[in-house]
Amino acid sequence: MDLAALEKKHPPSFDPCWQESWYFNFSDPGNNVYGLTRIGYRPSKNKADGLLLASINGKPALLYPALGKRLGSGRVTIDPPDMLQVDNLCFTCRSIMDTWQLSLKTRRVDLDLAWATMTGPYLYPEVATDTGRSAAADHYEQAGRVTGHIRFGNTDINVNGWGQRDHSWGPRHWSGVGDWTWISAQFESGWAFNHWHLGAGPPAKTCGFVGDAAGNRDLIKADIDWQGDAQGRKPSGARLELSMADGEKRDMSFTAKTMWPLYKDGAIITETFGVFSCRGENGVGVVERLFVPRLGPLSLMPYVPKMAGMALYSR
Repeated sequence: MDLAALEKKHPPSFDPCWQESWYFNFSDPGNNVYGLTRIGYRPSKNKADGLLLASINGKPALLYPALGKRLGSGRVTIDPPDMLQVDNLCFTCRSIMDTWQLSLKTRRVDLDLAWATMTGPYLYPEVATDTGRSAAADHYEQAGRVTGHIRFGNTDINVNGWGQRDHSWGPRHWSGVGDWTWISAQFESGWAFNHWHLGAGPPAKTCGFVGDAAGNRDLIKADIDWQGDAQGRKPSGARLELSMADGEKRDMSFTAKTMWPLYKDGAIITETFGVFSCRGENGVGVVERLFVPRLGPLSLMPYVPKMAGMALYSR
């Protein structure tokens, strides 16, 4: 594999839904901080999106949206791995497939996080629904360590935890794939797993990996028993059994600590951060569920009370 080429920008197709996306999440249970950030590039519209959100002490606390920013405006740079920028949100690759710097600096926010690899990149196969629609035709993921600080308002927190990164490109039909379940978690001893199931199935469209410093192994199945929500869209927890291609199985539990709802192009995505336990070892991560709601954006209304008191920092 040409790892340097993978980290760069990729040529788009003529599909108007084609996007390229760079995503990082972070979890620090010791300081009760969970969050994610993403930069997405939409060449058909000559626009880019930036997003950063964070929960502190179990509640949504910080949201920075920079959506629909036009290339050529002076506020957008899509030149990976050297620089990705949308307004005040910047991602910089310090070492190919190894370290990234994530920063957000405004008049009221100072965020600086270093992401350092814990597992090698896992290249996913293309996973499409029966209609042929795909969520990310090409993408790879890595688990890593996350350190740094977040300062805004009266909040000043050092971050020392774990996270996941995802770089994907291709047609992204947010509401056309039906639903998906994406789970990533990192554990204290240095191993991690990533599970992705696309579409309602059958047939099952499941893939993923269990990885550590020695390498990655294919994950072929995850049996999940949701708690607090039979459909798992707003879970309070879960029991999971992971099955790997070599026959090994691992049982674990998940306990939710905080949740964010997002709405994107006709789909709701719930990001539920929390803690994992497997074989007496602790881990952290996120459970992401995508589904198409019957009431469109109005389906977000039940989540509004949980967002009270959140700070929206757009400058």
